[in-house]
Amino acid sequence: MDEAVLDVVLPDPPEEDMCDIPDQHKVDNEDELVGKSACITYNANLETLASYLKLPIKLCNHVDKVTGAACPGRPPFEVKQKPRGTGVTLEWLCPFGHNLWKWNSQPLLKYGMQGGDFMLSTNILLSSNNYRKVALLFKFMQMGMLAETTFFKIQDSYCIELVLVEQFWQTIKQRVVTHLQQKDEVVVLGDGRMDSPGHCAQYCTYTTIEQDSRDIVHIVTVDKHETNRNSVIMEKECFIRTMDVLLQEMRLTEVVTDAHPQITALLSPERGKYKEWGLKHSLDIWHATGWYCEEPG
Repeated sequence: MDEAVLDVVLPDPPEEDMCDIPDQHKVDNEDELVGKSACITYNANLETLASYLKLPIKLCNHVDKVTGAACPGRPPFEVKQKPRGTGVTLEWLCPFGHNLWKWNSQPLLKYGMQGGDFMLSTNILLSSNNYRKVALLFKFMQMGMLAETTFFKIQDSYCIELVLVEQFWQTIKQRVVTHLQQKDEVVVLGDGRMDSPGHCAQYCTYTTIEQDSRDIVHIVTVDKHETNRNSVIMEKECFIRTMDVLLQEMRLTEVVTDAHPQITALLSPERGKYKEWGLKHSLDIWHATGWYCEEPG
């Protein structure tokens, strides 16, 4: 069978049916994308336009690779819409389902990324905007929106140089610490944030700010693998790492946290890990109010 198939001569489409159909617009350089105008187009209008378009093809050009038989499909060809991110793809199909032509509402980059998705991702960042707010706007307008994971992939790959971000953060942090070292009493507020709710979190990020200036003085992230895959103690580990650094950098007198029992134990003036430092432990107003309301009497 293999030899028979290889001996089959694939027929060429009739010359009268052969024509040049333009390929999708692919971006070769930034000048073809940056600064170009764009507009909001409704899918129903695109569908109306596509229904009036006739491909310059009188016969489907698909040839079966096994039998060598040409597809007998003839117009009219069906047009299907496939939403993709902020754009839409139109596909022309013959009656037998063979794809004759594909058209995208946006120019495509080297690896198939849509130009509009790329420009929206970069400009959300450049305009100091927030992805979720823009995504909510698009949702209300019933517009397509690129996925959040795609947004962050574009941001990480093309928009942000991690080394420069780290250098900038260290510069700002050192400036803040130098200022706080001149104070005799420093009060800090800290809280942790998990990447997912419940006891299955993978990461915990603990952020600490200074009471008066509201400047961020320390950020630390702990992976669950660093706590023997125990998500419950990740915030405690973050807090320990934070305190071990801040106690060496400034004169801490008071630490404000939520009602986390493990952190409360660490700051216990009798048996806590940091009892020798004489730190005062306070609860933030939200948790303190709830704690006092739950107390009997």
